Amino acid sequence: MWNWLLLQAQTTEGGGLSLFLMPLLLIVGMYVLIFLPERKRRKALEKQLAALRQGDRVITNGGIVGTVDFVGEKTVYIKTAEAKIEVRKDFIAAVITPEAEKK
Repeated sequence: MWNWLLLQAQTTEGGGLSLFLMPLLLIVGMYVLIFLPERKRRKALEKQLAALRQGDRVITNGGIVGTVDFVGEKTVYIKTAEAKIEVRKDFIAAVITPEAEKK
């Protein structure tokens, strides 16, 4: 089996262009499949955080779910069932909408 691969590798003449195009297509494919959706998700979250106000329900990166009590410049006070905690805006994972709560 290996002899067949070696013979095939020796008989095909690869041009420099095809050798250059394969990694380029791989990079473009990764960008389209991975980075563009992530950028779109991040922009949507930034938009939600900019519009954050008192009474919104949020979930943090640590999994804490609560209601926004006060919004500062860089921090948010969240009221949970038993406590009131201060969290940086960077650590809010999502703003829970009423439609998402129904599911």
